Order: sequence, then C-alpha cells, then structure tokens
Amino acid sequence: MKKYVKVVLYAYPMLKTIGEEYQIHISNRALLSYKSQKSAEELVEYIAKEIICKQRLEWLKRLLDETMDKLDEEEKALLNLRYFSPCKNRKRRILESTEEIFKKIAAWSDSTYFRRQNKLGEKVEAALENVGFCEEIFEKDFDFIDILQCVSRFLDKKGDALYQKERKAQAKKAV
Repeated sequence: MKKYVKVVLYAYPMLKTIGEEYQIHISNRALLSYKSQKSAEELVEYIAKEIICKQRLEWLKRLLDETMDKLDEEEKALLNLRYFSPCKNRKRRILESTEEIFKKIAAWSDSTYFRRQNKLGEKVEAALENVGFCEEIFEKDFDFIDILQCVSRFLDKKGDALYQKERKAQAKKAV
C-alpha cells in the first residue's frame, strides 16, 4: 500500500471533526481580524487558504466514508484495528472488544492477520484510485495541509519500525 493511502487512513478519525474545527478557526480569525498584525490582503489570503483546506478535507472525508461503506464488517474491523484504534497492542484491542467479529479475528494467526491487512490495504488503495484519488492528487491538493503532514511525519519516523516489526512477526509464524 502506498504511503498516501496510509496517511489518509490514519487521519480518517480526525477528519470527522476537522470541518467543525476549521469553521471555528476561520470564524475566529475573521472576527478578530482587527487585532491582526497582518495587512487586510494577507489576512484575506490566509482565510481563503484555510477555507480551501477545509473544503478539501471535507471532500476527502466524504470520499473515505463512501469507500468504507463498500467494505464488509470484517474489513471495517481490520481497518479499525490497524488505523483507527488508539490502543497500540493489537491483541489487547481484540481481547478488550466484545464484538463477535473481533473474536473471529483473535483466532487468526499473525500471518493470516497481516496477509489480510495487506490485501485490504491494496483493496482500499484501488477503490480510492478508481474514484480519482491518486498519489498525484494527494501531493498536489493535500500534502501541504498541516494535519496530513503530521501524520506523514509520524509514518516516516514510526512507520518503518512498525513495518519491520510486522514483517518479523510474519517471518516467525512462517517458520
């Protein structure tokens, strides 16, 4: 799975409230413009940029919502475990859950879990590309947005270590 897909999946839970947060920020900047050290032109440009960011993030959220709606319950649970859940330990997340789908996943071997995660990642990537959201669009229209840059930096620092840890677990199970 490409990095931009991982970035938007990790950011997805935050996208649910980001529109409201941006709206409050934009309104406050406009209302408090008389206190700004910037010229009127600079402030208008800043507010316009923030409005564009808000609209793009809301579009991305709708796109991801539509993509998630096409997934079955098992696939949604897998995405939840990997990208949306705050708990770092996969086994603990599964054991703490009372849902039947997580009990089914708990019975899988690590290699089965990671194989299904990889297959699901490729499916989500293909679904996003089928509706026109590709790496070029991400880099052009989204890569400069602060929240997505933070997620990208996280993946740069932690992503490789997480990937290597997953690969080691897969290799142990295969032997």
